[in-house]
Amino acid sequence: MRRVKSDEYGFDPKTESTYLKRDEFTYAEEYNGTCREDDIPPAPRETAPEYDGTVKGVFEKEGKRHKFLKKGMFALTASVIALVSVVFAAYSLDPLGADFLMTGSLSPSSSTGSTDSFPSLPNLNPDFAGNYAWSGMGSEEYVLLGSDYLHAGTFYTNGGTPIATVSGASYDKATNTLTLNNYKGTVINVNLMGNGFKINLIGENSVDYLVAWGAMYGGSVTFTGSGSIKINESLKNPNGILLQCEDSKSCIMIDREATVEVFGQSGAVIIHRTMLKNAIYTLKPIVMSGGVYSTGEFVEYEVNVTDENGKPKVDENGNYITEIKTVKDIGRDQGMTLYDYSVVDENGKPSNHVLFKPE
Repeated sequence: MRRVKSDEYGFDPKTESTYLKRDEFTYAEEYNGTCREDDIPPAPRETAPEYDGTVKGVFEKEGKRHKFLKKGMFALTASVIALVSVVFAAYSLDPLGADFLMTGSLSPSSSTGSTDSFPSLPNLNPDFAGNYAWSGMGSEEYVLLGSDYLHAGTFYTNGGTPIATVSGASYDKATNTLTLNNYKGTVINVNLMGNGFKINLIGENSVDYLVAWGAMYGGSVTFTGSGSIKINESLKNPNGILLQCEDSKSCIMIDREATVEVFGQSGAVIIHRTMLKNAIYTLKPIVMSGGVYSTGEFVEYEVNVTDENGKPKVDENGNYITEIKTVKDIGRDQGMTLYDYSVVDENGKPSNHVLFKPE
C-alpha cells in the first residue's frame, strides 16, 4: 500500500463530501498548502437553499447540506463541504478536475460477488423523518435528475423546491423506486434514500453520472428490471458511479435481469467509506466483466494534524503539519471499520469499463 496524495488522481480535498470529525481527520490541501478557516463558508440560511438550475445553485445547495453534521453525533462543523463533481456533470464541466481518489493499489479478490440473495441491510426506507438531517428543519432526502427533483424532503419543499415531471423517469415513494423508461439524462443524484432505494430499468437508458449519499444512514443503489443503463459512456466524468457512503452500510446491488455498463476515466465504480467489506452484490446469473472486485484494502491519505480544539497545527514556518492516515485509522478513531471499494484491473487500479449483465 502506498501513500496517495490528494491531487495524484485529480482528487481535490475540497470536493469530497464526508461527515468528518474535524479534530480527527482534516484533509491537507495540495493546491495552496493551506486549509484556512475562511475557506469554510458561513452557516446556512434559515430556509432551504434555493436551487436556481445553475452550477452555482447546485454548488450552494450541496455545500450547505454537507457542511453540518447530525446533531450530537460528531462535532458541529465539518472539515470540508460537498463541492462534488456531480455539480459539473450536468453541465459537462469539470473545473476542479474532481475525479475521486482511489487508489494506491487494491489487491484483487477471487470473489465474483454473484450470489442467490442480497445482503440484509439496515435502514431500507428513506430518512423521511429527518433523523439524519443536519438542519433540524425537516427531512433532507431527495431524488434529483439533472436539475429536476422527482422527490424532495420537507427541508426542500417547505423552502419552495418544486417537484418536477420528467419524461422517461418517475419516482414511486411507496416502493422507493426510481423507474427509468428509455431515459436519456445527465446526472442522477440521490441523498438519504436508504438502503432499499431501487432503480428500475425499462428499455435502454443512459446517464452521465450517478452519485448517492449515505450520510451515516444508508445510500445503497439496487438496479432492477430487465432493461439496461449505460453510465458515463461519453467519458464526460472521471467516474460513472460514486457511492459516498459517509460511514454507512451502503453498497451496489444488481438484480438478475438488469444490465449495467459503467465507464470512467479514473475508475468506473467507486465506493467510498462504506462499512461493508464487500460492497457490490449481483444475483445469479449476472456476470461482471472488466476486472475483479477489490478486497476492501485501505487507501492512505495525507491529513492535517490538529490540536485539542480541532485547529490545524503549524510548524515554525507556518506550514501545516500533516500525517498519514487510512480510512481504517479514521474508522477506528470513530469506533467503526471503514472501507474503500472498487472493481480493479490486474494492477489493482480501478477499472475504467465495467459491465454487469445476465449470463
